[in-house]
Order: sequence, then structure tokens, then C-alpha cells
Amino acid sequence: MPDADVRVFKDWRVVCADRRPQDDAHAIRACTIRPYPDPFTERGGVISLVGRVVTTPTSREPLTLFVLKTRQGFLIPNGVELRIDQKKTHLLAYHSCDRGACTVPFAMTGALREAFEKGGQAQISVSTKQASKTHVTFSLLGFSAAIKAFEDSTR
Repeated sequence: MPDADVRVFKDWRVVCADRRPQDDAHAIRACTIRPYPDPFTERGGVISLVGRVVTTPTSREPLTLFVLKTRQGFLIPNGVELRIDQKKTHLLAYHSCDRGACTVPFAMTGALREAFEKGGQAQISVSTKQASKTHVTFSLLGFSAAIKAFEDSTR
């Protein structure tokens, strides 16, 4: 990203940059939030976890939406399990798959957001064709400060 503003909050980072559409004279501020350093890089089949702010068509209110990407070859009906500090499991559904990856979008709201803000570590588990699970663990240290800075940057 040209002229990107990168802010690190312990194990999370917020990256913002101005993007100028070709047909528009006004720049648009685009920001992302993600674990740092990247704990995935295809470890366990998980490619990335990135958060963005989107506007829902029904409410027109901004919503923090995370998108988890996995490589292909996992059992889609089983979904993805997300656990915070070995407590309650949140089951996330696959949304779509293309040639490069499968996506699992989820809103960062309610009990899930509270668990991320109070938690120390999260674990993502995906089911393999061999009826086993592969796990990727990542830190939540700094998430509360990062999500606040992220949402403030996108308003």
C-alpha cells in the first residue's frame, strides 16, 4: 500500500492507506486489522484472517467484518471452529470457495467480540478429509486497543 499508516498493538496491527479510485478525485481511507506477525501463512491450511469495516445494505450502519481464508480441501459442512482461551466454541460457516481459497466471514459483535477483547489466545480448527482436525493458534494480546483504533480510523 502506498503511504500506508501501520500501527502495531502488541500482537495485532492496523494498516490504513488512502486509495484514489481512477474516476474520482477524492481519496478513500481503507483500513484493515490482522494478527501480527502473521501466524498463518498457510500453517494448518489457514491462509489469513483480516478485518474490514463494511456497510450492510439493510441498516447502512458500519459493521466490523472479519474474513478467514482457508486453502481448499477441508470438509465444508463441518465449518470452522473458533475457540477463545479453550472455552466456548464458536462455529463459523464457510461462505464460498474459489480456485485459490475458501472464505469464512464473521461479524465481530456481541459475545464473540467480548471474548476476543478479554481473551489471551484464539484457536481456529478446520476438519480434514481424513476425519481429523488441524489447528492454528494465535494471540489476542493488543486486540482491544487495535479494534478501537481500527474502528476510529474508519469512521
